[in-house]
Amino acid sequence: MTEKHRLPDRAEPSTNQSRGVSEILGAILLFGVVLAVLVLVQVTAVPAWNQQVEFQHNQRVQGDMAQFGDAVTRTASDGTAQSVAIEMGTNYPPRPFLLNPPAASGVIRTTQRAPVTIANAESPEPDVGDYWNGDTHTLDTKAIEYAPRYNQYQNAPTTIYEPGALYDFWRGSGSNGDEGVVIGGTKPVSGTNVNLVTVQGELNESGVQPQSIDVSASSAPSRSFAVQSADGQPIHVEVRTKLPASVWETDYLADQPNVLDVTESDVDASTGLRTVDIQLRASDADGPITYTFNLASVNVGSSGATPPAKYVVKTSGGGYTPSGSQTELTAQARDRYNNPVAGVPITFTDTSGAGSFVGGSGESVTVTTDSDGKATATYTAPSGAYADIEIGARAENDLGTSATAQATEFHLSTVLSGGTTGSAEDQGLNPAGGKSVYLRSISNPSDNKGKWVLTFENRDASASRTWTGIRVNFYKPQSGSGNSNPPTSYTVSRDATQIASGSVRGNYATLSGGGLTFTREGTAGDSHTLTFSFTGGSAPDSRDIFVISVEWSDGSATYIVG
Repeated sequence: MTEKHRLPDRAEPSTNQSRGVSEILGAILLFGVVLAVLVLVQVTAVPAWNQQVEFQHNQRVQGDMAQFGDAVTRTASDGTAQSVAIEMGTNYPPRPFLLNPPAASGVIRTTQRAPVTIANAESPEPDVGDYWNGDTHTLDTKAIEYAPRYNQYQNAPTTIYEPGALYDFWRGSGSNGDEGVVIGGTKPVSGTNVNLVTVQGELNESGVQPQSIDVSASSAPSRSFAVQSADGQPIHVEVRTKLPASVWETDYLADQPNVLDVTESDVDASTGLRTVDIQLRASDADGPITYTFNLASVNVGSSGATPPAKYVVKTSGGGYTPSGSQTELTAQARDRYNNPVAGVPITFTDTSGAGSFVGGSGESVTVTTDSDGKATATYTAPSGAYADIEIGARAENDLGTSATAQATEFHLSTVLSGGTTGSAEDQGLNPAGGKSVYLRSISNPSDNKGKWVLTFENRDASASRTWTGIRVNFYKPQSGSGNSNPPTSYTVSRDATQIASGSVRGNYATLSGGGLTFTREGTAGDSHTLTFSFTGGSAPDSRDIFVISVEWSDGSATYIVG
């Protein structure tokens, strides 16, 4: 018989083995799912998150640039140095198992701009008007631009500070090719105030960490001055900018009634720069418009060149001075912003040779301007007689301007220190002794429709006195009164009848009717009230000062009024 062999039974799978294989397969599948999710998050969510981080950083940088603009304004206003931190870039928050790109950075730098130009502006202020005479003046400037270097926020703007403007700029977007959105800045025109601050210096910083930007005075604090249209046509203020004229008009100038028009020209297709012309009205229903210009310049980063002097003005001195006495004459050198310049030699010269200067060569002396741009010379007036003296103060350096702008003139009138009657009662200014005619009362122009009313009284009980001539030695409008030009002529009336007229600083005018007689003290006619009317200059103000002299047969007296 054949022996039958039985095949061995197939072994049954182990339960533990099956479970192990399932766990491995599950882990592989889970890892794949996690990896897929991480990849999906990496390529979709992380860029979006980082873009939000970059956008928030850009908002903070705009705030930093607004603070920079405020610092420029403060430095221009008071001359103090400022420092502003700019958050140049940003780091991304760590994200486990995810990758971030390198930190976002930025660059802040100065960029060249064509000068700001001001045309057809004429100043009514003495000396200032020799320079601001309607000619076109230029103010060199730069712009400050912050450009981010983001990884995700690809349409981020460049933030730009320019004279009068702070804005975000997008190149090649918007319906007209470029788009600008105002985020700050100082209105260049506000009512009749024109405010412009230019930027000098060199700045070029980049990176991620905050950078401290220093702002210092180049020509500041600003010193305001008045201007009007030189010829009745608009005053033009032109700026070179990337901000379209339409945005200047709507965001900065829309509510300004004195802005006649805002136009745009010379658009550079490669850079976006264009010239924006702001036109200011010459007049309104009330007549010519007087604008107040406030101009200044600041340095950012490394300091730029100090603006040179352009003209010379007199700040104090002149008018009347007692004969034989010393008086101080002060001139100031100013730059194109109307601000003082130190270190400028100024020569004072008495062209008449009548007096002399202390510390000089007699007829002239040279003084270098101090930190406030002022040079002061001490002049000794001639003695013994009335004299009208012209003294010139001229900058020795070539200021590159007209001869009249480079110099100024002081007008002096000497007055005798007292009368010549032989009596001490008339000696000195404003005599008030027992035998003098004294100035008893003054009624100023604010009470008398622009006229000065003076009452004189004879204090001599023993004799009458007859004035035969009268002279106005000088007239000085006071600082802050709003008057710029002294009157050139005058009339004197008594009881509404004119008794004399003449030119300010001219010769004695003869009193009509044989003179003005003051009877003895205590009798009818011992006092007279005279009305002085002045013409040919600014309207008289109660804060003005003028000096008159009178003469009689054997004497004279001098009175200060004001």
